[in-house]
Amino acid sequence: QLLTIGEMLQSPQVPAWVAQITPKEVAGQAQGFVSMMISSGRVIGPIYSGMMMDRGWMKILFLSVFIIMLIITALLAITMAKRTKKTVENNK
Repeated sequence: QLLTIGEMLQSPQVPAWVAQITPKEVAGQAQGFVSMMISSGRVIGPIYSGMMMDRGWMKILFLSVFIIMLIITALLAITMAKRTKKTVENNK
């Protein structure tokens, strides 16, 4: 139930955030891509974690998920920094 409550609070915000950070020309495409990635995570996550738990690799499971989250956060930060720099340069 905790996951469901978290998704209820987070899910409506994601499309608004994606629309805010993407150019208007591709906002719909970006929102569709984000929805696709969320759905893919809901499919792959249980399969991956189930395989890792069956083998008793709980530490590896948590470590791998943590590393993937760090990589995605870093990529997002780099993308946002480039976009901000481009916006600042275009406004001069």
